[in-house]
Amino acid sequence: MIAVDKKVLKGSKLISKNKGISLSRAIENFLRFFSDSWVCCFKYGEKFGANKGNVCPKCGLSICPQCEAYRCSLDEKVVVQIFLHERVL
Repeated sequence: MIAVDKKVLKGSKLISKNKGISLSRAIENFLRFFSDSWVCCFKYGEKFGANKGNVCPKCGLSICPQCEAYRCSLDEKVVVQIFLHERVL
């Protein structure tokens, strides 16, 4: 059994209805992403399994297992450029 806050459930039902997807499908997609997700290296953009890298205790984001780059290790301007680049792709 899964317990969900009433406000969260109500809002989620409204959004899923507006988007035309079932709430069950949205939950399944999230759980699939949560259990087997991938992220991109902040430095090189290479994909890696989010469960394979360590997590930065400061920002909570994954550390690349190849080059050990993470969000906190980069200059703010670099992070903004990477974010904008990822949005275009």
